[in-house]
Amino acid sequence: MSNEVQSSVRKYFDIAETIKRVGKIKNILSPYSEKDIGKEDFKLLVKQVLKVMPQDLSSQKIQDSLAHLHGRPLTDNIIKETAWRLSGNTELLRSGEAITQDVAVTKEGWCALQIINARPILRNPKSKEKRIRGCLYRLMVISGHAAGCVIDKFISLRYVKYLVIELGFTPSFKDYPFKDERELFGMRFGGLFVPKLAKEGKPGFSETHVSPSMADWNKQILRKRNREEFTCPLNVSSEQLPCYLCWKGAESCVAAVHQKDFEQDFCEFCEKDSLFDPDSVGYVLNMCVNCQRQEDTTGISVRKRSEQ
Repeated sequence: MSNEVQSSVRKYFDIAETIKRVGKIKNILSPYSEKDIGKEDFKLLVKQVLKVMPQDLSSQKIQDSLAHLHGRPLTDNIIKETAWRLSGNTELLRSGEAITQDVAVTKEGWCALQIINARPILRNPKSKEKRIRGCLYRLMVISGHAAGCVIDKFISLRYVKYLVIELGFTPSFKDYPFKDERELFGMRFGGLFVPKLAKEGKPGFSETHVSPSMADWNKQILRKRNREEFTCPLNVSSEQLPCYLCWKGAESCVAAVHQKDFEQDFCEFCEKDSLFDPDSVGYVLNMCVNCQRQEDTTGISVRKRSEQ
């Protein structure tokens, strides 16, 4: 990677400051929820936002970036999108540009990403030539011009195995070997977003890069999953229960590989008391995580026993 690209990466990957500023902007905008923003309210809103933004930025460009809020009620979604878009685009503002609502799909540049869901799947299972094993990742853009966007991206297992070493995993004979695609949950890396890869209003990226601070973040997760200076909520070792097989979600364990705790119920497909992921597509079909994984990774539809 060239020095120019590395410099760009460093600029856009100020993740901690971006996230902190998002919270501050949300707090400023929240009182205007479901309320039409009049002229005086808009002036006050802009004044408050200016206080939490870097002081070397153009106040006029920040005002222009908030102009779309004037005369409309602020829904929770608008508040969230505005806070992320404004906080994540300090470099664009610094260059003298206002932040437009389509900035995520019209600009090119590096953005920081965090994996918020992982679903191992087999693509094109019926074609020997096109069959690809990989994982459908859901990613949150947390810094850069596409900040606040949530995108889905399929990554082949072959590329995942290349990426994991950059992320912080080690070869199989060392402390933090990669074992399962779901282990990438919660990890951070950078993506080079380009307009030509945008689809259906969502931005797309091609190249990837892991900055030193991102690698540090990822290694902290790996250490917790290895039970280093961390006590498992279930009080079991990583050998007894690897995190990628655990039912605990991120809402109750910082080492988890999925967002929500799995729930126990009766599966209509395997006809057993099983675990269900509330965030999964199988949840509404009454399909447990084991049946869904079998269907996803083999390409063979799991049928209810009553239908066989």
